[in-house]
This record gives sequence, C-alpha cells and structure tokens, in this order.
Amino acid sequence: MDLLAHVKAMGSYLGGRLKELKERHKSIGDARRVGLFRSIEFVKDEKHTPFGTYEDKYEGEVTDILAKRSVDEGVYVFNEPSWLVIPPPSIIKKEKFLG
Repeated sequence: MDLLAHVKAMGSYLGGRLKELKERHKSIGDARRVGLFRSIEFVKDEKHTPFGTYEDKYEGEVTDILAKRSVDEGVYVFNEPSWLVIPPPSIIKKEKFLG
C-alpha cells in the first residue's frame, strides 16, 4: 500500500463528507484539516460566535457530550469548547467512514 497516496485519498474523502455536513448544519462554522486530521468548529450564529467557552468545557457541555458519544461509537476525537478534532488512523478504509 502506498500510505501517502492512501492518506491523501482518505483525507480528500473525509473532507468532502465534512463539507456536506457543514452545508446541512448551520451550527458548523468551519471544517479544517491538516493531512488526514480534521477539525469541526461549532458556532452559535452566522457571525461565527464560538459555541462554547473554556468555562463551558469544564462544566461538561456540548462538545464533551459529542466526544463521549463519538468514542462510544468507535470514533476517537479530541475536544475543546467549540470544536472536535478527528484523528483517524492512517490506514483507515473508506468503509469505516460510511458506518
């Protein structure tokens, strides 16, 4: 397997899926990437006001709930007050994104 080509292909595919998600949900302000890693930023309004603050995070607010649910479903994420970082393994197969 050409790992670099695979990561580029999976990164492009995941980026497209997250773009579709952003278009369907106005609470997603942005979907960023570095390589195969992706992050989703949550916003309150069209001015892109961050969804949460650090105080919210330490009170167990929305991104903590989303992160727990993601882990329960087998998707490992890193979360902060207004975003989730999705670090899929480099060898992930497209079928895993479809589940």
